[in-house]
Amino acid sequence: MFSRRPYVLCHSWFSENDDKRQSLEYFSSSMEVYVKALTEMQDTLQLVAMPFRKREVLPFQCRKAMMALVDLTKRIDELCDLFSEIALLPLAMIALRYRFLDELYYIEEQACKLSNLIDSYYERGITSTQQRRQQENAISELFTTLLQHIIDIPSKIGFMFDEAKFQEIRIASSS
Repeated sequence: MFSRRPYVLCHSWFSENDDKRQSLEYFSSSMEVYVKALTEMQDTLQLVAMPFRKREVLPFQCRKAMMALVDLTKRIDELCDLFSEIALLPLAMIALRYRFLDELYYIEEQACKLSNLIDSYYERGITSTQQRRQQENAISELFTTLLQHIIDIPSKIGFMFDEAKFQEIRIASSS
């Protein structure tokens, strides 16, 4: 269901595509759309996580959670794709993107783990109350971890853009 894409290696940082390269300001404004989408996903994930915290999980709620996780990974993939277009990235973002891509891949990995936990919870129809509670706790904790990483994305993006601005100034002053 989920797959991790490898980093796209820089084939030509300084090439004839430099005229197509986005400015840092333009790239920043396009990132706002993705950050807004992830913020909306955060609200959805909090809603689908609630039954696991309250220990009142019905089969349709498992399906809703699974669909929300699929939607999350699609949005993460779109964001990863944005950072993979090296010919269009601002020069200062090329090196900085790796830390952020690591974070996105971590979120995707956690979403996959969570999806597998929910799937096994749903498929097994755990009969023991203790087993069910343990799995609900594990799912709830993983939702909490996943949500915290999603909550941190805007500040990480802000830090990355601040660093990119600094790098652009260094590049311009060295030219």
